[in-house]
Amino acid sequence: MRYLVQLCLASCWTVPAAAKALLFDVVKTSSACELRVVAAQVKNSTFEWDGGCINGKAEGMGRFMQTLQSGTAPAPRYRSTQTRHAGVVYGYMTAYTEGVPATFPPAVYFYYGDAKISFTQGWGWSLDGLHVGGTQMALPAPAPAKTFPMMSIHSPTRRLVLHASDCLNYDGKVDGCAADRPGNRAVYVVREYDNEGNIVILRESTLCPKPFDIASCGPLLAQKSAPLRAEILAFLVAAKPAVDELLKQAHSARPADLPQPAAVDSAGQPLASSPQ
Repeated sequence: MRYLVQLCLASCWTVPAAAKALLFDVVKTSSACELRVVAAQVKNSTFEWDGGCINGKAEGMGRFMQTLQSGTAPAPRYRSTQTRHAGVVYGYMTAYTEGVPATFPPAVYFYYGDAKISFTQGWGWSLDGLHVGGTQMALPAPAPAKTFPMMSIHSPTRRLVLHASDCLNYDGKVDGCAADRPGNRAVYVVREYDNEGNIVILRESTLCPKPFDIASCGPLLAQKSAPLRAEILAFLVAAKPAVDELLKQAHSARPADLPQPAAVDSAGQPLASSPQ
């Protein structure tokens, strides 16, 4: 089911108060190429980069992969195609996670400086540069009785997530959920968080009007996401000129024979060579 979402014009955007900056660590790949990554993502992980490496730092476009050493098989992995300059990621990228029981949906990210924004599919946005296409929000299909995030939107200062939660987690709180019944239904809840640098704090959790009906979450999500959308668009407007300049610098500094990553499809898989 789809819900109309009003997109704010430039005249009503407001830049939020300065958010606490993210903290980063510098890590090295197996080939000793340095990458700057969010500090919270470093623990028990290995990192790989198949793009260029100039003066020991990741440069240009490439595919990034982080593997979590969790002791499970397959090991959880996070991967994306991104652009880096002197090891620092900036601009747009799409990220995927795999190898976890509930795979988080692919998300679009935009990095600049010590801040980032992101959103998953379904929010009615199709970004190409600063062009925002589409004004309808499409909710995902109903979920199995598991607890996992279904869609999210993150601004520099806060985030909003639609969660599916096992009915048993709401025993005594939602009619129809009881401890003596099998957990065969999902309950839908909207969770709001504050971003305090690298720390995410749950601020509020709201059950959808009809907790077992994901369609009932649409108006609630549209209402609660409106201020985040305005903040995200203001951030993009402020950051994109500087990011464009960085892209030019990275391109001009890149040797002509720098290896380029293979073209990939929307799932991150290599594309077959196109006939000439």
